[in-house]
This record gives sequence, C-alpha cells and structure tokens, in this order.
Amino acid sequence: TKCNCSHFLAIIKGSNTTSNRKGINPSYKSNRSLEQPKWWSFVKEYLITNWNVIEANNCEVDDIINICNLNIPNSFIVAIDKDLLMLEGCNYNWRKNECITVTKSDAKYNFWCSMITGDVADNIKGIPGKGAKFAESLFVNADIDGKEYYTKVLDEYIKHFGEYDGIVEYNKNYISLKLLDKLDGFLIPDLVKYK
Repeated sequence: TKCNCSHFLAIIKGSNTTSNRKGINPSYKSNRSLEQPKWWSFVKEYLITNWNVIEANNCEVDDIINICNLNIPNSFIVAIDKDLLMLEGCNYNWRKNECITVTKSDAKYNFWCSMITGDVADNIKGIPGKGAKFAESLFVNADIDGKEYYTKVLDEYIKHFGEYDGIVEYNKNYISLKLLDKLDGFLIPDLVKYK
C-alpha cells in the first residue's frame, strides 16, 4: 500500500538454496544459525497458500528477486536487505518509507567494493585489511563501463594472496557475492494483483 504497487511477486526461502555457492566457498554463511524461527513452517505455508508467495529452490531468494526485477518491466524491489538495496533500479525500504534509486554505475561500484571488503553477514572475507576507504581510492577514475573493476580487484587479490591463491579467492568471493541474472529452467512467475 505504501509503495503504491498494482501487482507483486513475493519470494520466500525454499530448499537447497546455498549449495551452488557452498560448493565453491564452504564457509559461505557458515556463521549463521541453522535453526528456523519458531513459527517458520506455519508462516511460510500461510504465505504460499494465501498470498501466492513463490519458493526459491536451488538458489537464494536474492537471486530470484534479481532475475525477476531484470525481466519484469516497470518493476521495483521492496526490501530491507542491504544486498537487495544495492541492485540497480528503484528500491523501496518499508522500514524507512523511502525509495532509493540505484544507477547501473552505483550497483557495479557497490558490488566491486564488496569484493574488496567482503561481507561479514555472509562470512565472505574479501581481502584482509582492506576496507571501504581502500576500495574508494582504488576505484578513483575507474572506467565504470570497461573492465577496470575486474582487473584492479584481481590485481589486489594477487598482490595479497599470491597468483594461484589470489585467483582462487577472487573466484570464491565473486561467486559468493554475485547475484544471478538468469537460472536454467526458471520461468518468471505471473504477477499477483494487489487487492
């Protein structure tokens, strides 16, 4: 109601959501509790049955949201999750009742900064000792549409870890952080009319 939408898609965690990332990075999200909230099963079933919520299986909710947002014209993301609020487009945060527009350049910059800094919430290390200020200075005058982000970040991984380990860590973190923009066999669900 607050964001004045006519239709919606809601996505909820299903099964086997992190296996593709854990296959590359076994420590991915290993710092999180495996215990579900007390009313998880009841609430999940209620949302699926009564609100046509879609289960994300074999990938994460964030991936499905990104894929849908990229493929549904005039869509926007409604979230409080920091990862989703860094995606390109209009992002509505219901807690703050604000809409944030993230440009393609901003989204690219945010992603590559996270490759340097890592993500504590998901147990992604990044480059030890390198923070946001380092990333900011590294990307000064970087060609946003070119390949400079890729090469600058890879160079820093190799400087820190050595060539072989640097490439392994870079790949591990890239796969852990990069949201999918397509998924084999996934079809965009029909939108649900908001009543």
